[in-house]
Amino acid sequence: MHRIDPTRLDLAREFKAAPLGPHSPDLQKLLKIMRWDPVDGRVVAVQPDRHGPWYLARLSGPKGHSIELYRQRPYATLLEAYWGLFRRRWEDHTGQKLALDDADQRDALPTHGERTLAATRRPIIGYADKFSVENGQPIAFKVSTEATGLYRAEIQRLRCGDQVGVGLKTATVNAPVNGSYEGRHQPIQTGSFITVPDSADLRADTFTLIAYIWPTTPLKGGQAIMGTGTKRPAAAIA
Repeated sequence: MHRIDPTRLDLAREFKAAPLGPHSPDLQKLLKIMRWDPVDGRVVAVQPDRHGPWYLARLSGPKGHSIELYRQRPYATLLEAYWGLFRRRWEDHTGQKLALDDADQRDALPTHGERTLAATRRPIIGYADKFSVENGQPIAFKVSTEATGLYRAEIQRLRCGDQVGVGLKTATVNAPVNGSYEGRHQPIQTGSFITVPDSADLRADTFTLIAYIWPTTPLKGGQAIMGTGTKRPAAAIA
C-alpha cells in the first residue's frame, strides 16, 4: 500500500511554492497517492458561485450525492484553495496537521461543514448538438432550466481558457441568436441508449441485439441492459 511520509515536509514546501508545477518526481508520486482517494470521502475544491470564492468540500459519493461544504473558510483564488486542499489531504493520509509557517498555524482548517446538494446543482444547463462545425454550417444549442422567467444566451469567442494567471478571457460575437429566451424544463436522459417503439415486426426470430458493457455498479442489484420497458423486462439481461 502506498503511504505518504509525514516527515517529507520538503515536498509540502515544494507544492506550496508552485502548486501548478513543475513538480519533482517524488512530489508527483505524492500527488498521485492523494488523487487515488475513493470518491466517497474525497476532499475537493469547489466554487458554488461563478466568480465567487472557492471552498473545500468532502464528497459522499459520485455525481448526484450531497457534499459536506466547508463554508467557514473561503479562498479568494483557486491557487489558495489548492494549498488548503493539499493540507487537508495530507492530514487525511498521515493523521498529522500540516503547518509550514505562522500563516498556516493561524489558518486552521474546518473539520465540520454543511451537508448540501445545492452547491453542485445547476439551475440551468445546456449543450450543443455537435462538438464542432465548419464555418457556415449549422449548430444548435439545447437549454433546460429549473428556474422561471427569462435567461440570456449569447455566442462568445474564447480568447483564453486559463483559470489562473491571465484568467478566463472571452469576447462576444455579434450573432442573431444573442438575446433573452423564456426558460423551460427539458428532462435529459443521461447515458447512451436507444428506444425503439413497439411493433409487431419486432420478433425474437427477426433480429439480434448485442451489447458491450463495462459494469460499474454490480452491487446495486438487478439492472436491465436490454428490455421491453415494462416493470419486469421480459427481454432483459441483468
